[in-house]
Amino acid sequence: MIPHVPQWAGIAATFAVVALVAWSPRPARGDAVVGTGTPGSCTEAALNAALAGGGNVTFNCGANPVTITVTSTKGIAGEMSIDGGGLLTLSGGGRAQVFNVSAGATLSIANLIISEGQALSGGGIYNSGTLTVTNSTFAGNSADSSIGSGGAIGNAGTLMVTNSTFSTTAAPTKTLPKAVPSRTSPPAR
Repeated sequence: MIPHVPQWAGIAATFAVVALVAWSPRPARGDAVVGTGTPGSCTEAALNAALAGGGNVTFNCGANPVTITVTSTKGIAGEMSIDGGGLLTLSGGGRAQVFNVSAGATLSIANLIISEGQALSGGGIYNSGTLTVTNSTFAGNSADSSIGSGGAIGNAGTLMVTNSTFSTTAAPTKTLPKAVPSRTSPPAR
């Protein structure tokens, strides 16, 4: 004889399985450290490997300031946090944009210098997602087309900047059409 199981017990068991799947732990974002304590270990290849994992990226390049020159734009498509520790410069070398944040992506940078980035818009960073900049410096970045904007940051998304410095950035000057003087009608007689 098969024991009778009330219908509510089956529903409760189904709900328990759904709840377990919905609230089960998600894989943690990867944390990566660029470098092994020496300036020579902090390379563009090491940066690329760290960025590929997503998550939190920090740097161990030694006790002195270090510059990593990128030869291609680093695309951000997920959630990423980068902390330069106050000793790191990411440079576009006057030939490459440093970061491009895709729509729906999030990039938080802190204690970092972004320099010599160059692109049509957003020489240092072009943002279509969410960008948070804290305690960072943008220096010598440029946008170089008549349609471009944002020498340091070109923004088409959400941007928050706190306690940061922008210097020697350039974007094209756009000439606005001259205003047409308004005509007033003579007083009515």
